Amino acid sequence: MAQKRRTVRSLKQHRGSEAEFVDLFRLGALSSAVSSRGDRYLRLTLEDRTGSIEAFVWQDVELYEGAAAPGDIVEVRARLRTHRDRPQLHVAWLRRLDEAELQELDLSELRPGLDRDALDACWKRVEGALGEIADPNLRRLVASYLEEPGFRETFEEARAAKSMHHAYAGGLLEHTATLLDLARAVATVYGDRLNRDLLLTGAFLHDVAKIREFEDVTGEYTNAGRLVGHIALGVTEIDRRTRELPGFPEDLRLHLMHLVLAHHERAEWGSPVKPQTLEALVLHHLDLL
Repeated sequence: MAQKRRTVRSLKQHRGSEAEFVDLFRLGALSSAVSSRGDRYLRLTLEDRTGSIEAFVWQDVELYEGAAAPGDIVEVRARLRTHRDRPQLHVAWLRRLDEAELQELDLSELRPGLDRDALDACWKRVEGALGEIADPNLRRLVASYLEEPGFRETFEEARAAKSMHHAYAGGLLEHTATLLDLARAVATVYGDRLNRDLLLTGAFLHDVAKIREFEDVTGEYTNAGRLVGHIALGVTEIDRRTRELPGFPEDLRLHLMHLVLAHHERAEWGSPVKPQTLEALVLHHLDLL
């Protein structure tokens, strides 16, 4: 059975030639090129949870050019080399794993993302910011997400985008933590002119529906992500949850939904309405940073 033994991080730390080995990686990119001698070769990016490493196929190029596609999990036989002080792999053989083999693997270890320490640090930032929310209704709403079975595990494995930013496992959590940090700072500057609790809640929830927008391993859009999108999915979820919370104020529900609807600011960027409140305007600009 195919197994993951080495990590990209350990290979980069080795920094020297190594005996030929067989291991598993996610294929991040594959392209063909021509050397200065006129020989065709393949340039690959191989990834796992700890990072990515450049790899090359110098022989049997035609055989391996179509053997796998970016996003596939591949088994490779390779040798570690150092070129111009940069580690790289020389691949002698590769194959794409089939569905049955994938079922036997922990795929979370085979895609780029934050390690456990980084995830815990992000959660500490998120929980610290959310713990400052004083409004009891917003606290109940936030708790309905955080205390939902499986939410934290799903949220910390999600990416924030397909490719533009934080496009890796843990990216959504890291982006959310950063936005909450910024929201806290700006709220301190604006003081009473800004509804701090509303802004913090909006920063937490603005992209939360991205857990349904992208496939875990490939990063491709799900049907829900392609047909509906995270803004509509997120607003629908907020509407449902707030209606299920007894006594949740209607005006607060509408303002919170507006934050999510308007955070992209323009229709061509996915927002059906422009920011109409200071909190929505601030959230939009912080999201651009």
